[in-house]
Order: sequence, then C-alpha cells, then structure tokens
Amino acid sequence: MGENTIFKEFDALSLNDWLAKVEKDLKGKKTLEDLNWNFEGIKISPFVRNNNTYSSTFSKRDNSWLTKVVVEEADISKANQTALEILKFGVDSLSFKVEINSDDDLNKLLNSIQTEIIHINFYTQNFEELTEIINQSKLNLNYSILYSPTNSTDLSNAVNKSNKSNSKLFLINGSNYGSLGSTLVQELAFTLSELIEYIEAAKQPAVSLDEVIQKLTFQFSTGTSFFPEIAKYRAFRQLFNSICKEYGIAKSETHILSTTNPYCFTASDEHNNLLRATTSTMAAIIGGCNEINVLGFNNNSSGNNNKNEAIRLAVNIQYILKYESFLDKVKDASSGAYYIENLTKQIMEEAWKLVLEIEEMGGYFKALESGFIHQLIQQNHSQNVKDVTDGKKVIVGINKYQNKNQTSAPPKDIPMASKEYELHHNAKEVNS
Repeated sequence: MGENTIFKEFDALSLNDWLAKVEKDLKGKKTLEDLNWNFEGIKISPFVRNNNTYSSTFSKRDNSWLTKVVVEEADISKANQTALEILKFGVDSLSFKVEINSDDDLNKLLNSIQTEIIHINFYTQNFEELTEIINQSKLNLNYSILYSPTNSTDLSNAVNKSNKSNSKLFLINGSNYGSLGSTLVQELAFTLSELIEYIEAAKQPAVSLDEVIQKLTFQFSTGTSFFPEIAKYRAFRQLFNSICKEYGIAKSETHILSTTNPYCFTASDEHNNLLRATTSTMAAIIGGCNEINVLGFNNNSSGNNNKNEAIRLAVNIQYILKYESFLDKVKDASSGAYYIENLTKQIMEEAWKLVLEIEEMGGYFKALESGFIHQLIQQNHSQNVKDVTDGKKVIVGINKYQNKNQTSAPPKDIPMASKEYELHHNAKEVNS
C-alpha cells in the first residue's frame, strides 16, 4: 500500500506544543505537575504520547484461561464431595490443599472427577512422594504440583529430583506478598528474585535449566488497581523473558495463576466485593493469566456461611467476561495503549531496582531471613491502614457510605497461601 496521506495537511504537534496547550487550558489554577498522580511511589502523568511507550512481548498463544476454584477442605473425603459440588458450576480447574500419602488417597480424592478434562493443581509440601504416587497411578491426569521450598537447601534438593516428572512441579507464589499488603512492585520484585534462586539452584551438570523453567508455575494476587495490575503482568512477562535470555534459557513460556487479592476485600458490606472481584478479574484476563481464581465475596468474613452462593457468583464473574464480553477472543488487548505501555515500563524499572537490591544482599532467601522483605511489606501495610483511617484511601462500605443497618460477621485474618514462616506477620484486614 502507498503512504497514508490523509493527515499530511495537518502539522505534527510536538510534546512542548501539547504542554503549552495544557498550561493554557489550566488558566493558572493548576500546573501540569499538579495533575500528576502517585501510585505506590510511581509518578504517573495525566497524558502519554507514543514516544513514551514500551511494548513488551506477549508469550501466550491466545487469551483463553481456566476458571479455577481452590478446595479448602483438608479431609480427603470432604474435599472430594466439595469438588463435585463445585464442578456443577462448570469450572475447569480445581486446586486441592490435602496431603496425599498413597494411591488410595489419590483415587478417593479424585473419585468421579473427569481428570482427563479438568485440570488439577496439588498444593503440597511433599512433592517427591506425590510425584511417585501420580506416576504409578492409572488415572489419566492433567495436573500440576504446586510446591514451594522454604529455604535454599530444600530448593536445591527439589531441583535435583525434578527430573522424575514432566509436569509442573514448583510454585513461585507472589500472592503471598500481595495478600499481606505489599505494593504491586514489591510483589513483582520478590517473585522475580525467587525465580533467580531457582535458576541458580538449577545450574548443575545433571539439571537442565530449560526443563526446570518449564516446571515453574507463578501465582500472583490481583488487586483493584485496574491499569497498574494489567501493566504488572506485562512487566513480569518481559522481565521473566529477559532473565531467561540472560541465563541462556531457550524455552521461556510462563504459566500464571491469578487470585483476587483478599487484602482488597472487606468483611463489612461484603457484597461490594463482587465489584472489586470483577475489576481484578478483568485486569488478570487482559494481563494474560492462564488460570484465574476469584475469591468468594464473603472470603474475609469469619462466618463465611454462603459458600456455594459465593463460589457460584465468583465463577459467573468469569463466565460473563468470557461468554458475554468475549475477553478471551483478543490476544494482548492492551498492546499499543500508550498509557499501559508507559506504566509497564515504569513498573519494570522500579521492580528491577528492588531485584538488584535483593541480589546485593545475597539473594531472595537471605533477604527473607534478614527480615528485609517482611519490613517492606509491613511498612506498606501500616501506611495503608493509616490512609484508610485518615480517609485518604476510600473503601466503600468501610470509611465511606457505610451501611449502618448491617450486622456483619467479624473479619478473619488473611492467611499466607503457602509460606508460613518469617514473612508471616499475622496481617489483619486493612479496614478491620
């Protein structure tokens, strides 16, 4: 095609021209600097031009995702019955937190579940034994093992034994940090630092770096900051690819789990959480997550009586976005959006600064043992509590438009997803 000449008669406007126009329209009441806003320490401009963009690589084949529900029951028989009830809502991914010690346990857990079409995730602290049980099982399983070593020794041992399975074996769980009140940048940086620990542990003659990377699953919490959350996933994918390239790893496709961040949910006026969950889910979908778990609207209430209703509504949020909004039909929908690409660049830069700081301390586990990670999260959590108390941060139903007639169940503690050690500081709901 020939050159597009439609706009040739119009003069191009420089950045200075735009700035002059903005200053003129403000009529001296505000400066352009006043229009900037701060998100977790990142300065965001009120407008972005194409010279500010940064396009990251999107590594998913399409924008499809699995609708995931976590079965919280620790008893095998109860977990099976709960899973069968959940499957009636049409989910295609189940996650279990039970410990399986025999083939009989595995068969009881998955009884009547069509394991050839339902993806199964096993959260476990005994991945080697579970791998052996699954390998010897006659079940046709589509599964991942989500094991998170808690120290460098356990990590090295697990990596050495990882050749017994071709499936996903390891979980790097960034949602641990988000659920305790970390910033978005901190969640991203801590996850990447843990990734580097895996790569360093796999630098052994008998271990293939490419294979270890393919056995990783990443889990993030997705909050209600819509555009920054989309940019977080874009930034993660780009930094992940850069790290893999630096280590000479050829295969670097990621598998990302998202869970709505319980830190953003409230125990009071809890049906508002449906709106928060919808915002988070849209961000996770557009960000390109492979599996999405939407928490029930009453997740933070200690009573949590209407479990089936909460799960059904949580699942239907995803179905509305898939079957009525068609968000699975467009790959990388945010690509080319100047604002999101610029935000991606800023998040990448800030996260990488923190990664380098952690590396100077000796790596992720050293930073964890020293209390550095704990301290950063606690500082942000404390600031969030102060901002909510002072009214600087609005949470509808809590410090704005409260329902005076509602009697709510007391809030419960937000638990760690898998790592219950130094990082855990018994964080409370920010608005309790």
